[in-house]
Amino acid sequence: MAALEPYAGLEVCPGHEYRFHDVVARARVLAAHRDERTRHVADALDALDRPTVFEVASRVPFSGGIESMSGYLLASALSQTVFHADLLGRAGELRRA
Repeated sequence: MAALEPYAGLEVCPGHEYRFHDVVARARVLAAHRDERTRHVADALDALDRPTVFEVASRVPFSGGIESMSGYLLASALSQTVFHADLLGRAGELRRA
């Protein structure tokens, strides 16, 4: 976060969502969100025996729930689930459907 400090006062115009100020605060929010998702994936891996990616993702509180997703949104949710399992060093616990 320290590397972002010189830019804290600038307006940020991301490719999606909304304009904002204070990139440091936004980076903290995003890091907390990532950590929360990682915890959900860890909890699912702890609770399930050799789950599929979908089974783990179904325990992550994605907006609207994984069951309501299709196409790009579903692929994104599943990819994010694998990312978090990999971040935990636990991707090898996932089995193919």
